[in-house]
Amino acid sequence: MSKSQPRQSPAMTQALNRLSTLVFVLHVSGRAARPVLLEGDCAGLLGCSKAALERDWLEQLLHPADAGLPIPAYDAFAGPSQIETLFRIQIGSEYRWLRQSCSLYRSGTPQDYLLAGTLCDGSRQHGLLEAAERYRHFTQLSSDWYWEQDRDLRFTYFSKEFEEITGIALTGILGKTRWQGLGVEDYEGVDWEGHKRVLLARQPFRDFEYPSKLPSERPIWFRVSGFPKFDEQGVFCGYLGIASEIGRYKSMQEELRRSNKEQQALIRELHQSQAQVLQAEKMAALGALVVGVAHELNTPLGNALTAASTLHERSHELLAAIAGGELRRSALNNFLSDLGALSALVTQSCERAEQLVTGFKRVAVSRRNDSRASFQLAQLVAQTVQEQSLATLPGPTAVSVVCAIPPDIVCDSYPEALSELLTNLLENAVTHAFAGRPRGTVQLSASAAGDAIELRVADDGIGMDALTLTRIFDPYFTTRLGQGRSGLGLPISRNLATTVLGGELSATSQAGLGSCFILRFPRIAARP
Repeated sequence: MSKSQPRQSPAMTQALNRLSTLVFVLHVSGRAARPVLLEGDCAGLLGCSKAALERDWLEQLLHPADAGLPIPAYDAFAGPSQIETLFRIQIGSEYRWLRQSCSLYRSGTPQDYLLAGTLCDGSRQHGLLEAAERYRHFTQLSSDWYWEQDRDLRFTYFSKEFEEITGIALTGILGKTRWQGLGVEDYEGVDWEGHKRVLLARQPFRDFEYPSKLPSERPIWFRVSGFPKFDEQGVFCGYLGIASEIGRYKSMQEELRRSNKEQQALIRELHQSQAQVLQAEKMAALGALVVGVAHELNTPLGNALTAASTLHERSHELLAAIAGGELRRSALNNFLSDLGALSALVTQSCERAEQLVTGFKRVAVSRRNDSRASFQLAQLVAQTVQEQSLATLPGPTAVSVVCAIPPDIVCDSYPEALSELLTNLLENAVTHAFAGRPRGTVQLSASAAGDAIELRVADDGIGMDALTLTRIFDPYFTTRLGQGRSGLGLPISRNLATTVLGGELSATSQAGLGSCFILRFPRIAARP
């Protein structure tokens, strides 16, 4: 190097090394480059020595896609100019980005010139360029646009997507506030005053939705989010943010709201219809109940009325005979004999009516005064079956009862109510299940799961059709109408199951395949 070549001071060299920067001057002849000056951190920046770099400028280190970039074409310069280039060099098995800033100085011919400049780490600049490119791609793919406002909240910038999506010309928007340029449409739920208070407080906002109108008067909905900008001194400079057109979303939302209103109206109509049906069912049940009560009471009350009227007539005949002096011993004896028979008929009829009324009242009793006790379920069932003597029940049908109750089920409940319920179910099975059959079987079984007990009373009788099954728990419903059956056994049993035992009673049946009554109740009854 000649004495006239510039030299860096040691302090400058140390500074360049600390900054990982290389200062160079190259003499370019054709495509060959020879360093005239190299100062800086060659090893740290390029991974090679200064001597190696002087022998062969960066060509051997370049990424294949960046070949030729460090030596710019002479024709790219209209004169002494500045150019910046980003390229990659290989260091070991990895590549590093370098940023080259240089100027070209002519020395006579286009094939012979000087390059003077610096090399430094270009990773950060390349990262910024990648981020900018990524941002550009995202903006092209996004359905949003970007905007900026100044300190007076006037629009100063819109990305090109705004015009493409909305069809609104920027000339009518830039320099105006949001409510000036896009208009303010009154709409339920849009709090413009609240939004303005947020802006005046210089606070960020998110997903503010408001309606506007296009020049064609077609309504349009926007959703905007913004963030305030401040300078180095903390002075407010304006807002920047994103926005999107949500007309389709709002249309769907409005359609959903309208659909919800229609569904609510339908639900109200359904509830009204259900209430009317329930009322009709109540009236029908009440009518059936009245008919049942009238039918059952008609016989004993009719008998009592007939006997009483006969007795009244005979007593008038007796008094007439006495008054006329024509009373005979035989007539008196006949009267006394009829008196005993008729009074007995009145008594029996009244007792039957009293039984029917008492049974009717028991259907509606919510809680009886049964005594609570702890008992073994198997022992209670066996005792109830024995008391009923079902196995030796007189009649054309021989009924056998099979008990399969685990002996370890212990209950703390109301044994009298459970025994009465079980008696009703057994009597119902014997009375209705085996009509026209010489023999039948009733099987009792039980299972326990935690605090829940399930007791089953199943028969192999004639079963029930679907219509009968839906009515068996209605008061005074019976398939043996006029044959001495009141139709109160099963309604009383369900009442005992729900109000006393705290459980539920249900039934399953199929014509020709028998019936099964299922009682589910808690092992430990709830305290009243």
